[in-house]
Amino acid sequence: MHFIGIKRILYWVIGGKFPSMLNRGILPINPYREIPLILVEGNGMRSDLSRLGLTQAITVPNVKEIPIIPFLPKHESQDTFHFVFLSRIMPQKGCELIFEAVEKMKNTSHRDFDVTFFGPIDPSYSKQFFSRIQQNPKCKYDGFLNLDESCNYEKLASYDAMLFPTSWDGEGFPGVILDAYIAGLPVLASRWNMNEELIKEGRTGLLYSPQDANELQKAMERIIQMDTADLRQACRQEAMKYDACHVLTEEFFSNLIERTIVKDF
Repeated sequence: MHFIGIKRILYWVIGGKFPSMLNRGILPINPYREIPLILVEGNGMRSDLSRLGLTQAITVPNVKEIPIIPFLPKHESQDTFHFVFLSRIMPQKGCELIFEAVEKMKNTSHRDFDVTFFGPIDPSYSKQFFSRIQQNPKCKYDGFLNLDESCNYEKLASYDAMLFPTSWDGEGFPGVILDAYIAGLPVLASRWNMNEELIKEGRTGLLYSPQDANELQKAMERIIQMDTADLRQACRQEAMKYDACHVLTEEFFSNLIERTIVKDF
């Protein structure tokens, strides 16, 4: 990789694979030493880059223009606890773990529950996924929830908690966690990549070991016995930290310009 004729540059990293790709030699590190400023989505990524000698990295979280603050219905009095999964539907995102956990919970849960899946289906997983759905009456697929249409945040807010048992190696700051927070949903997520930075245990969600259906089951059983009203409010408060209007300000961009150093490569 060569940067030729560029006088001022910053490198804005999307996703979480960049440090590991440098560490494994998939990307050459030397050209990145010449970049004045590298923007990454989390503090853990920044620390990883610093250990590689790229000390010019700063943290800029994933943000979103929050189009609507959906009404939070009261859920605690209902008989059924409603989980939602909102992501690309494939094994690496934890879909198989959800089915395994649901099977385990059929005989152990003291409260009725169900799981609704939203998202595009990986073609290589489609047949297996629909076979799983047909075998499990507590799970259903409801297509694609387009959150570019702000009214769909109201639909997302009608659920009780989001499941996010990912083990996808490209995971950075998942936008679905921010979507869950906007809708006031606590997130049950694997301790994977940035999830531990983003989810406050017992306040905005629950964390468990990745690729472990038993731990996912325990987290699901734990949350359906909780009064989640405080968690839902905490999630809404957390969402406002990532409102694009509050993060990507004129001052923010002015600081970026000041921190990029004009130099010849």
